[in-house]
Amino acid sequence: MDTNDSEWEQELFDDHFTTVLNLFLERIKSDPSFTMEELQKYLDLAYQNQDDNWIGNGRVLAIKNNARVAALEMVMTEWKKVIEEERAAGKIPEGVQF
Repeated sequence: MDTNDSEWEQELFDDHFTTVLNLFLERIKSDPSFTMEELQKYLDLAYQNQDDNWIGNGRVLAIKNNARVAALEMVMTEWKKVIEEERAAGKIPEGVQF
């Protein structure tokens, strides 16, 4: 693979990752009705789209799908950490689900 190929691929991945990450972080902050269950549905769909690449969606779409999955996984992980920290600090009662 040409070095220029890997550079544009990394740039595309990084740009799409950042866009998806920021979109969902903002959604969590601004929409109190948005739940972890909904985020999981987006992640499940992203996994499905990633798996659908076996039919040959092309490099650009494959890179974007991989970036979307990585960003959503990060959002989910970080959201769970925040909830556990708030629960440990007594800000969220035990048993409250997200």
